[in-house]
Amino acid sequence: MMHSLCFLAVLLLAASAARAQSTETFRSWNQPVEPYRIMGPLYYVGASDIAAFLLATPEGHVLINSGFEETPPLIEASVRKLGFRYEDVKVLLTSHVHFDHAAGHALVREHTGARVMVMEGDDDILAGGGQGDFRFDGEYSFRPCPVDRVLHDGDTVALGGLTLTARRTPGHTKGCTTWTIDLVEGGRTYQAVVICSMSINPGVRLVKNPRYPGIAQDYARTFRTLEGLRGEVFLGAHASLYDAAAKAQRLRAGERPNPFVDPAGYRRAVREARGRFEEQLAREKAEAVATPPAAGRVLADVPSAVDPRGRYVPLADRGSRGSQISIAAKSRIRPGHSGGEHADGGAAKQSGVDRDAGQGYISWSIVTLERAVAQSHGF
Repeated sequence: MMHSLCFLAVLLLAASAARAQSTETFRSWNQPVEPYRIMGPLYYVGASDIAAFLLATPEGHVLINSGFEETPPLIEASVRKLGFRYEDVKVLLTSHVHFDHAAGHALVREHTGARVMVMEGDDDILAGGGQGDFRFDGEYSFRPCPVDRVLHDGDTVALGGLTLTARRTPGHTKGCTTWTIDLVEGGRTYQAVVICSMSINPGVRLVKNPRYPGIAQDYARTFRTLEGLRGEVFLGAHASLYDAAAKAQRLRAGERPNPFVDPAGYRRAVREARGRFEEQLAREKAEAVATPPAAGRVLADVPSAVDPRGRYVPLADRGSRGSQISIAAKSRIRPGHSGGEHADGGAAKQSGVDRDAGQGYISWSIVTLERAVAQSHGF
């Protein structure tokens, strides 16, 4: 008993440290930076790592991503610093509706009157302020934002002579959207690609994920889609994905050709992300056929940031809720007994039942802790 209490205390402390580290990580992503022109009518107006892009036209502007709830004032300041009117933002798009890319949508819409357009699969999440997302499901809630147009794969958004194409690249979210647009510089036309996200968030399972049964197939489809794009101007929802700060510095120094023209970097990023996906998928498939752990072993759904050596086996019935740390004990019960009490008579919450050679086993969730440490580009 004392050992269990000590174990729980250690994880409580770890969760507290993870929360503090998450806050610091998010703060570092949301620092103000100088805005700049990338190519043609495309400008960077985001924060230090939370990317936001402005497409400026004589008929109004398109804004991709709004960041955290605290990010819109930074975006507004950047738009004005570039000499444009923030109120002229007519269309508001997003890569995906996680709290670090779309939590500011309601505020931008309120201040500019922009029409909000979101891919199917993400529209209800934005309208619900983060509720219903298979990964976070309200853990990082934000102000709900009405959706004016629900997009579908291949839809286009046109304004002032510019046309963006929405490519549904699901997996990170169900409506994850990669945007493409043709830009002209020096007499050449380049395909700019704003990648939604290729990462798999900590705690998200690709095999037997009850909240997203088709997640592995969706990721595979996404990589096929991305591999079919030219990706000449390589951009993404996180500035660090495509080394934005270094490229911007080189651009300001007058480097030519434009350093944002980086198809090799695009192909490398997609290839490496596919490799990580395939590695995790193979590992989970192998785990799925492995022998179940012996009764009495303590199980935990603990992200790698808290449990770097992977000593604890994730609870199968926790699905994708890996942002929580769950400690459970397995106790043997009489075959056919479905009661919710420990062998010693203590009350417990049932979270799953295993059957092994005619013996009944039941898992009880003892404690649930909020959130795991954020990992760079994880959201």
